[in-house]
Order: sequence, then C-alpha cells, then structure tokens
Amino acid sequence: MNGQMSELDLSVFLNNVGDTAKALEDLKTATKHFEEGLDISRLLLRAFPKTSEYKNIIDHFQNYLKKVLD
Repeated sequence: MNGQMSELDLSVFLNNVGDTAKALEDLKTATKHFEEGLDISRLLLRAFPKTSEYKNIIDHFQNYLKKVLD
C-alpha cells in the first residue's frame, strides 16, 4: 500500500506541476506532466484493478490533456 500511495502522490504532484505550466502558458511542459501522470495512473489501475479511484484519475488526466491540446 505504501508504494501505491507514493505513486498516487506523484501523479497528484505531476497534475499540480502541469496546472502551473498551463497557467504559465507552457503547454509543452504541461502536456509532458499530464502524460506522465496519466501513465502512472494506468500502471496503478493495472496493478490494482478493483480500485475505481484510479479509473477516475485516468479520466481526470485525459480531460486535462484534451483541454491543453485544444
């Protein structure tokens, strides 16, 4: 569980860094961090498929990426 929380914390951190980069209009950096957070969320979902929160996190990162790229 501890490693699981560390990965989740990292994905939240990457989301926050992505938000900051987006606010600074650095879309390349924002996209990089959102994609990395999405990758971590996918790994967590594969490792813990019964944890529905990871599916929600994946949706969250995908929505952020869509907004950045639009």
